[in-house]
Amino acid sequence: MKRVMLFVALIVVISAGCRKKISSEEPSGGSQSGVMGVGGGGGGPGVMGVRGAVNREELEHALGQIRIFIDNASGAEGTMPAVETTYAALQREAPKYAKFIDDKLIVLNPAKTREEVWAWAVLPQGNFAVLTSSGIERKSQQELNAMLGR
Repeated sequence: MKRVMLFVALIVVISAGCRKKISSEEPSGGSQSGVMGVGGGGGGPGVMGVRGAVNREELEHALGQIRIFIDNASGAEGTMPAVETTYAALQREAPKYAKFIDDKLIVLNPAKTREEVWAWAVLPQGNFAVLTSSGIERKSQQELNAMLGR
């Protein structure tokens, strides 16, 4: 238990250190890897890995909060809120999460039913965290495309 607490404390201390600006530009070649702009500077690969994990956790937490909003807004009849409605609510209530959308780290999907993909986040390793009514699942580009019917 002490080791877990020390690890969490280490992550908090490292994440409170120097923050690089998150890049909103997609790297050349169309690859999704490296979108977060993690890396470079001092600290070595171990620190960069921890920063990547913190960013991944932040994005997944944001998706969890978006899930709560969409779940509540979809109501008993199951109608899904419009992307614009969800985004406007996030701008008012959770501007940090709206910035993730502005930076294209999270994409709101215009789902018509509860069974569709609601949103997804681009994770630092080039994978995706996909939000559905079932929760958040990590998927590859190909798996996400299949879920979206592409």
